[in-house]
Amino acid sequence: MIMSSELMDFSDQIDELFDQATDETDSFWEELSNLFI
Repeated sequence: MIMSSELMDFSDQIDELFDQATDETDSFWEELSNLFI
């Protein structure tokens, strides 16, 4: 399967967005668990 460079760039951007969202979610859950512990 051959991908165009544009599609590759697009998937890279999506990966970065998901990484950011995951980091924010992790810190969110850490703060939540700190409240309950």
